[in-house]
Amino acid sequence: MRHFLPVFMMMLLGATAISCRPTHEKEKSAAMQTITHPNGIVLTIDETLTANQTQAGYMIEQKDKGSELRCPFVIEIRLEDGPEPDGQSKLSIVDWTRINYRIVRESGGGSHGDEYTMTAWRPCLGKQILAIQRMQAEMEWELDFQKAFQIIAHASCNN
Repeated sequence: MRHFLPVFMMMLLGATAISCRPTHEKEKSAAMQTITHPNGIVLTIDETLTANQTQAGYMIEQKDKGSELRCPFVIEIRLEDGPEPDGQSKLSIVDWTRINYRIVRESGGGSHGDEYTMTAWRPCLGKQILAIQRMQAEMEWELDFQKAFQIIAHASCNN
């Protein structure tokens, strides 16, 4: 029996570490909805997400939060005047859209690892569409900002 205890503990620890990773499985067949903010930003998101309007844009969250209580899934999308944010950035191309981004690691995030903040942006009619998402992970390769990249890649602005 003692031989199985370490295996059981590793399985238990693995299950808790996985709980902060986003799952996109149920979103693949979800219907899409388009929302327009008074500032002109237009987002197309799937119906598994909810968009709470803020002064500068939206806070995007999962409708079914379930296991997200310890690791909330929140993406802030906003439209800002002016040039792109300062600092070094990386480039990602999502569905033929160029997106600049940077990821900042903040240690001491808690039981699910360090906290990482991803800020992504792209120009839109002389302004910048920004996406900001925070996530905890034990290892950087566990990070998954795919949903934020998809939302910003398909966003547009009317003003």
